[in-house]
Amino acid sequence: MSAHQARPMMAVYSIAPRAVVGAAMGHGGEGVLRESRRWVTARQALDSCRQAGEAYALLLADASCITGVEWVAEVVDIVLEPSGGTTVHFKGLRELPFIIRRGALRKGSDGLPLSDDYIRPYVPCTVKGKVAAQVRAELALGPGLASVRGDERQRRAAAQQDIDADPDCQGLDATTRLALVEARLGQGGYRARLLALWGGRCAVTGCSLPQVLVASHAKPWRLSGNSERLDEYNGLLLAAHVDRLFDAGLIGFDDGGQLLRKAEVGDATLQALGLSAEARLAQVHARHKPYLAAHRAHFGLDCSDLGRESQAKGVA
Repeated sequence: MSAHQARPMMAVYSIAPRAVVGAAMGHGGEGVLRESRRWVTARQALDSCRQAGEAYALLLADASCITGVEWVAEVVDIVLEPSGGTTVHFKGLRELPFIIRRGALRKGSDGLPLSDDYIRPYVPCTVKGKVAAQVRAELALGPGLASVRGDERQRRAAAQQDIDADPDCQGLDATTRLALVEARLGQGGYRARLLALWGGRCAVTGCSLPQVLVASHAKPWRLSGNSERLDEYNGLLLAAHVDRLFDAGLIGFDDGGQLLRKAEVGDATLQALGLSAEARLAQVHARHKPYLAAHRAHFGLDCSDLGRESQAKGVA
């Protein structure tokens, strides 16, 4: 790690309604955040960052579901209004590929970490170590990019087209539409709720590396109503290779969480993927069961001894 990356990074933490985030996403990541409080200390920190030639980061959490920092942007200006409020101009807003828990942020006033139940909408802070390096890497991608990068931007556009063409999504407010787009992509509040539900670990392997965890849907999207699409119990947090098997219907789970598999997924295949015939979900809530059953029915996995039959055949 370079000396630049190792230095603490100055930032300001706040919360924002998803509608504000959605509006900024629609304008290339540029937007405005208005607060009733005067951000005097943040204004001073912005000036310090400018003198040092560094970016001042705006770290945003979802005002309706504060699980941690979901978005990052670069502060362009902080205007202390004569009326007593503050207008924050930002650019380069993007969704983080990971959730930053509030405990990773250190208050600028006393250096103590934010508590996990911290709900005030404004605090100047610093981030250190790997978190600082990750935030700097996100900001270095450039202010003109949208919330996601590369083919992720195309995936978001495709998801928005799906929502626009869906009769069940007509007439929805902007906040709900944004939530559905993010749920379609396994991102945003939907992903945050799954991370909380599964303790930030793959439901099968226990992997806790955020970059490889996928917020999947059990009941297929096109067969689900909007409330089901947003329901975290219709989701499994899975390592990418397990998600691909599950999404393709090659594996499923019974109501007790036991792995079921089709004949083509034999012991050798499971072993190569670091799985076993005894693999199971870490937990199964009663609200998971209808969705697991819908997945089994859709992919023809609704047979209690399917996994044992493929194991007996030893098909690789």
